[in-house]
Order: sequence, then structure tokens, then C-alpha cells
Amino acid sequence: MRILQLIEEGGAPSVRELSSLFDALEPIAPEDLLGDWSGGDFYSPSDTDDPRAEPKPMHPCHAMLENYRWAGMVVKSVDEVLPVMSWTDDGKRVVSTYWGGAQLRELKFNGVVSTSLIFDCYPIIDHFRRVSDNTLMALLEAKEKNLKDAGPYYFWVRK
Repeated sequence: MRILQLIEEGGAPSVRELSSLFDALEPIAPEDLLGDWSGGDFYSPSDTDDPRAEPKPMHPCHAMLENYRWAGMVVKSVDEVLPVMSWTDDGKRVVSTYWGGAQLRELKFNGVVSTSLIFDCYPIIDHFRRVSDNTLMALLEAKEKNLKDAGPYYFWVRK
């Protein structure tokens, strides 16, 4: 499957390709998100091996998660989600208190009812779809102008 290949090998898919891949995925039930998830995104600074090529602009969500040293999320229940786990300097995974908590709800997005993660303190919703039993793809939707203007931000989580 192309999404798993992108996760394993990296690369720089276009937003159009990511959108098409996401829309083709199956929905997921809230209970299926319970557990501990690591994560990453589909950002790569270049579409080419040419060292002279200009780097692609970095999505602000990628920069934020990189800054917070994102280490995935923990879903304790549909009403208790730790959406941003971070890495410490000594390699431990800890809760990022800055981002607070979240909850899971089934929402309709792009015509499909699937599970979405709604942040408690920020106008951010992550829409999830199933890639495999242990891998999900998500699209972050935010109301903040600079995030909206940057375009869609796709990421993945894996158990």
C-alpha cells in the first residue's frame, strides 16, 4: 500500500496525492484508537536528490511538532486523550502539558463518518482514517489563519 511505503521510505508526496490517499481510506471507530501511538508526518525538505534544489517550505504544523519533539499520542478512553506526547533530552516520553487534553468523536468529514480527535483548549481537529490494523492516517484541521493558509497537514500514527 502506498501510504505504508511513504511511511517506511520517506519521500515527498504532493498534497494532491495525500488527499487522494486519505479520501480512499476506510473510517475507524473511536474504540479502535485506544492505546499508545507513535507518529510522524509526510514532510520531506526536498522532492529531489539534487543538493542544489531549493528546500520545500515547511508546514507550520511540522515545525510545531518538531519543536515539541512530538512522540505520538496516548488514547486512554474516548473522553481522555493525551494528544501530544514529547521526547525529553534523555529519551523519555512525557505528556506535553502545553497542548492539554482531547476527546474522540465521530464526525463527518469529506463525506465520511470516522473518528476525529478534538483538542480541549485549541481550535484543532484531527480526522483519522484506517490504513491497517496498527496504522492510521490523519488530516489536521485548524481555525488559526496561518495554519489554514499553509494548506492541509497530513500525518500518521502507529501502534
